[in-house]
Amino acid sequence: MTLFLRIGCYVLLAAAIFCVVTLVASVPVPPAPRLGHRGTERRKGLTSNSLFATAEPMLRFVAGLVSLLLAPVVFIALGLSAYRAASQDDASTYEGPAPALFDERQVGPCPERESSITEHRARDHERAALAKQERSAFDATDGVDAVFPFREAQACFQLAGKADDASRVANELSQWSGRLNERYATLRLQLKVALDKQRHADALAAVRELQALLAHQEEGPYRQWLGQLSRTLEQKLAQPRS
Repeated sequence: MTLFLRIGCYVLLAAAIFCVVTLVASVPVPPAPRLGHRGTERRKGLTSNSLFATAEPMLRFVAGLVSLLLAPVVFIALGLSAYRAASQDDASTYEGPAPALFDERQVGPCPERESSITEHRARDHERAALAKQERSAFDATDGVDAVFPFREAQACFQLAGKADDASRVANELSQWSGRLNERYATLRLQLKVALDKQRHADALAAVRELQALLAHQEEGPYRQWLGQLSRTLEQKLAQPRS
């Protein structure tokens, strides 16, 4: 159901409720029928009619007051419901908290325990990390993937007793992680600005790069939001320009 159709349904429902309440307020209160021609029965009928005649203006006043107070409340409640429905339909109107790009866990142990091949394995991990680092210019996912072999190289150099190499790799890892985190923050800011200014193409480019940076993480609220936002932006870009 489109947004305009949903809002139209809410307005019609509110109008129907208002009309029903107004009709109820305008219904006359019927007089009580007389039971007979005996004196006591006539007195009872007169007493009942007098009560209804006295209560009728009060009933009309109460019903009118209820309708007067109920109508704005209904319109406001339905308007808020329509706004929430519109916000849920358009993914660009909300954003969950962004997760950290990397966790702060300690460097894990070297996967190789044989001292004779530990240093060799450390250098293999370092070369793999540097290769991914170079390819990150074309694919942001490789830049994130470079962090993990850097960590393994550091751990293996430490196990092999190569303190200088371990320190060098740790420095490379720190600098590279800092650059990625800086890029991550910049992309989130670029996305916010692009959404505020309705620059859909720029927003979609930022979304796709953010998805690449977070591809190593498990599916979470922020990644789900990025996926929904990507589909929304693609639909907007596919619409013909007026």
